[in-house]
Amino acid sequence: MSCLAENRLIRNLNWERRSFDIPYISCRDTLPLSDYAFPIDLVIGSNFDNYVWEDLALTKQYSKKVNLEEGELWLDSSINKKFNVAKDFILFSAYFGEGDFGKHILVTILPDGTYIDSIAVGASILSAVDVGEIYQPMKWEINENLQVIVYQIKPTSETLIMGNSTIEDNIEAQRIDKVYQIDDSGKFNLINTKYYKPQMYNKSNFLERAYDISVGSETLQ
Repeated sequence: MSCLAENRLIRNLNWERRSFDIPYISCRDTLPLSDYAFPIDLVIGSNFDNYVWEDLALTKQYSKKVNLEEGELWLDSSINKKFNVAKDFILFSAYFGEGDFGKHILVTILPDGTYIDSIAVGASILSAVDVGEIYQPMKWEINENLQVIVYQIKPTSETLIMGNSTIEDNIEAQRIDKVYQIDDSGKFNLINTKYYKPQMYNKSNFLERAYDISVGSETLQ
């Protein structure tokens, strides 16, 4: 990674004048997405997961082969916020996507802009049937111990529920919690996964930005 490329990522992060304290809970965040670009092309050559999802269960992936020489990039790509961490790495959230599909990620980099690691923490799927409605089957939080908890409600239907599907008012789905620990090197380590018994969810649970998956009454499987 060239110094020019590194400086471009750091420059865009420095434009984010406000930084955020931890703990942080995504479903309580009412701020709009930032306009500062996340230069996603700088991490494509790494272990970065370069795809978004097209269905509510987050199983059907759409990947984009980014040809930098042809000027290809994801259409939507922005840095959301950087977090205050007393570590030798920088932690920030970002978003990228293509039209109807988006993916929220947490990223760690070194102070010179070198990519360390990232994980998916959120998904956005625009409904082609209910105009203006955005399904959000995955949300997340960070606690004081630098643990990241990712919450997902995953439909159990064998038939994929796509953004252009007509979706019933009630959906059988399974809640899944994944806990990651950010270590001192900036790596995300999966330390625990919890699976809950499937139950019926109202469609609004997928659509409400403020719906807190973590406080549900689900029973562990």
